[in-house]
Amino acid sequence: FDKATCSSPVYPRKLNPITLVNGGGWLNPGNASTSNGSYATAELNQTNQTSTGFLSATNFGFNLPPSVIKGIKVEVAKVASFSLIGLIDKRVSLIKNGIVGPTNKAKVGPPLDFWGSFTPPPGTVIPYNASYGRRYDLWGEDFTYNDINSPNFGVALSVQLGIVGPGALPTDTATAYVDGIRITVYYELSENNGAA
Repeated sequence: FDKATCSSPVYPRKLNPITLVNGGGWLNPGNASTSNGSYATAELNQTNQTSTGFLSATNFGFNLPPSVIKGIKVEVAKVASFSLIGLIDKRVSLIKNGIVGPTNKAKVGPPLDFWGSFTPPPGTVIPYNASYGRRYDLWGEDFTYNDINSPNFGVALSVQLGIVGPGALPTDTATAYVDGIRITVYYELSENNGAA
């Protein structure tokens, strides 16, 4: 039978923008620590900002017992402003030992999975509306419980232009809003911990 145990969703305690070549920065990255109506944001346009750099979330504070990691699920509360420019994921990858992993869970289609088209009024709480990974999905890597408990474990995401509607000007912008990021880890207790 299924022996995997699910951790409660855990929220990051440290969020930092990682600047990449030809990537853009995020404003107020710490606002994405939990879904509460304050946002990390990034503006994109056709002229000089077609994608962002990483918004990285680490230091989740996991405290798993000795166990075998079975799967990892990431959830993001996100939306894009109402605009003639549609935004989509560019990268969604786990961070292990402070390094962004090779597996990209970005929902780039087909069909394209847009971030939505809604400019949230200030203070609007965005629900966790995007999920990546699942119960038996290790994102192409092996993780130990120490890897998960490390402050250098987390997730990195970036966003890009997906479609430009008729009539959009090169200077028109679209804003990506991230209200929260959380991770759930599925694990099985090690034999020496008395797991059935």
